Amino acid sequence: MSNRIAGRVRLRPRHLLAGVRAAGVADRLASFRVGWSRDGVEGDGMRFVGFGRVGAVVAAVLVMAGVLAPSAGATQTDTCWSGGNGLVVGGYVAYLSCDGGSLTFSGVGTTLADAESEVQATRAMYLAGQYCSSSTSSAVVGGYSVRLACNSGSAVFTGVGTTLTDASREVRAVQAIQATGQHCSSSTSSAVVGGYSVSLACDGGSAVFTGVGTTLTEASGEVRAVRAMYAAGKYCTSSTSSAVSGGYEVSLACNGGSLHYRGRGATVTLASRAARAAVV
Repeated sequence: MSNRIAGRVRLRPRHLLAGVRAAGVADRLASFRVGWSRDGVEGDGMRFVGFGRVGAVVAAVLVMAGVLAPSAGATQTDTCWSGGNGLVVGGYVAYLSCDGGSLTFSGVGTTLADAESEVQATRAMYLAGQYCSSSTSSAVVGGYSVRLACNSGSAVFTGVGTTLTDASREVRAVQAIQATGQHCSSSTSSAVVGGYSVSLACDGGSAVFTGVGTTLTEASGEVRAVRAMYAAGKYCTSSTSSAVSGGYEVSLACNGGSLHYRGRGATVTLASRAARAAVV
């Protein structure tokens, strides 16, 4: 049985006390979350806080009477609504529930706004037929790594970046390589002279590319550029960096290492771009 309140929102009484956080002490701070539904779409976006069970029950009565309404956090968008958010390594995670709760997406970002944007990007991938749904994060050398699960977890991609938002965008860029006919899945990082190196494993690990950059995000961009050169028939695979007078030198190995192209620059990223430009 549901009770109707303003705004065509139905509250589910069975959830009213399910979330009370009290240990039988009246002066303990208690909170609970009330389930809701609107036009067939359900959510759990209302959270109330009171002192002890009495405070929780009073708030519940106010809800049932229509005095309180769903919070802004329970936002419905099309057939989806916000599933909440939380803290993760490097920032925030945002959740999105769709199709009556049968689909749940997650996205991560440095800020909550970034995380909200990333979860929408994950859903857009799903709608485009990529069937990606969840993102998780971890700290790595130079920044963060984001793991993107697709096809119910049977396909997993990782990307790395200086910030969590950068890493989330990078993992989507790694997944997008599939459209070229090559399957690349994992990115790993390490520190090198002047910055960072990122390795990108493709085709089940039979093809591995490396790129270097001043920041982890720039190194991720460079390794994808090296892979694109290989796909275009330049057959370059790996970059290494060293310090020289006034900056850095990057050596780009091509044709199985039989050819090396070198570039110099004030930063490792500039040197890497110069090395790629030298390839003929």
